[in-house]
Amino acid sequence: MLTNLYSPDELEQFVCGTKVFDFRELQKVTKYIRPLSPNHEFVLWFWDIVLNDFDDAQRRKLLAFTTGSDRAPITGLEDVEFILGLEGEDEEKLPVAHTCFNQLLFPTYKTKEKLAAKLK
Repeated sequence: MLTNLYSPDELEQFVCGTKVFDFRELQKVTKYIRPLSPNHEFVLWFWDIVLNDFDDAQRRKLLAFTTGSDRAPITGLEDVEFILGLEGEDEEKLPVAHTCFNQLLFPTYKTKEKLAAKLK
């Protein structure tokens, strides 16, 4: 007689990824396209909005928009390649995602409030 090696929930995690994630881990592994860097004002605004202003549902939507999936690998967001960059000057444009590359590109928004509004 065969025994179950995994519960249905465990099997779902292996196949689909986990619904539990820590965006601070994603922040640690994020790569930036110049002129952005971890200490760039725009990047600081982005992470402040995502980590402190967004709820879990908004973070999940951001992840889905950027990567094509609202789940993290079973090993966590530290195993996702996430790339942020700037593209253009038109503040009226929305961010653009390239899901094949897990890349999120923004126009150069001049204020944190504008960035927050366009992210939402």
